[in-house]
Amino acid sequence: MTEEARAHLALSASDLAGARRDLDAGDPRLAVTRAYYAVFHAAGAALIAEGQAPKSHAGTNALFARLLVQTGKLDRTLSRVLSLLMELRHEADYHVGGDISMTEGEKAVADATAFVAAVETLLSG
Repeated sequence: MTEEARAHLALSASDLAGARRDLDAGDPRLAVTRAYYAVFHAAGAALIAEGQAPKSHAGTNALFARLLVQTGKLDRTLSRVLSLLMELRHEADYHVGGDISMTEGEKAVADATAFVAAVETLLSG
């Protein structure tokens, strides 16, 4: 694994830990945002391992689906997690007055945890 991929995994772990702290503090909006970034950086690490360097969030999403999910390297549910968390993060960050429930925050963190674990398993094997 390259140093760049390791750096992305380290960011992913940091964001995931932050998401858990945000949930524990009762702030599901911030937990969702950090859960998304945990997934985004894990996806970036996996793509870097594939020799790719996406330039945008949408590009990361598309390349992840094409290179890692459609090829069977990772389960298709992970592509859906990436897409759904991206949408939920947009809602959390840009819809002033929109409420993110604790249930949504908890699901986001659980999904992000599974996503990061799957990418770590892929990259370590």
